[in-house]
Amino acid sequence: KYGAVDYIEKPFSVAVLKEKIKSLIRDHEVYSETEIEKMEKKLLRSIRTKESTETHFELLSKRFDLSSREQEIIQYIIRGMDNKDIAEKLFISIDTVKSHFQKIKIKCKVKNKIQLANLFRL
Repeated sequence: KYGAVDYIEKPFSVAVLKEKIKSLIRDHEVYSETEIEKMEKKLLRSIRTKESTETHFELLSKRFDLSSREQEIIQYIIRGMDNKDIAEKLFISIDTVKSHFQKIKIKCKVKNKIQLANLFRL
């Protein structure tokens, strides 16, 4: 009952997003025009803030005090690479990849690669 009503193809502009949201809200008559304007202002403020600040990945990397090597390994994990492929890509041993991953798990308080990928993929 509450599934997708519409979609926007990437990449899209803020103007397209704004118009799509207005259209959906207007078509479903859920909010008043004043409420729509308030939401629009809040959304645009949020978008501008995100554009002018660090990415989610950068913020988490700082928050968890990750080294540049740990960040590289996380990027490859997010892409679905296994330890062997990561080791080959970074010219390090599989044991070194495993060692980095153990440190990453402790720092990020995750139990496995799936949790790690979900944390960083937002």
